[in-house]
Parts: sequence; structure tokens; C-alpha cells
Amino acid sequence: MSECTNTKESGLETLIVQWLTQHNGYEEGSNDDYSRENAIDETRLFRFLKDTQPDQMEKLGVFKTDQKKRDFLNRLKNQLASRGIIDVLRTGIKHYPADTI
Repeated sequence: MSECTNTKESGLETLIVQWLTQHNGYEEGSNDDYSRENAIDETRLFRFLKDTQPDQMEKLGVFKTDQKKRDFLNRLKNQLASRGIIDVLRTGIKHYPADTI
């Protein structure tokens, strides 16, 4: 069954993903990059932060040790749980020694 004639939910999902990736600059994720423990795509998160806030990420040292990476992810997870995703996206988080990320 082609995607155009697949009237099941999976067909709709395929069409949405194709449209977003081909026309809107989205990148399709991979299950291997998703952390169940932290409920986030760590690969894309850290790529985005490294591209947009390299100085802050350097201060945090998350690419230098696994412990610093875990500390940052725990802080992010706690902030998301207590403040919600919208507030975190709008105002960022503070994680010593970096300024707001």
C-alpha cells in the first residue's frame, strides 16, 4: 500500500513526517538518540546547544565528562518537571557555571 492510499494513522504520520522534513527543515530523529531516562533526544539537544550557545556549553563541560553531562541532563529534567517546557523554552535554565542556557 503506498503512502498516498494508506488511510491508517501510520499513513498520516508518514505524510506529516515527509512534509516537515522535505519542506520545513525538520530533521527526523532516530530511536537510538532518544534517552528514555531523560525523555529527550540527547543527540539533537546537544547539537542544538553546541551550535547556538557554544560558550555556555564550553563552560559546562558536558562534552568533556559523562558526569557533567548527567548533571546537566538532571538539572534540565528537574526544571522541565517543575516549571514546564514552555517556561524553560522561554527563559532557559541556570546551571553553574554557565549563565542561562
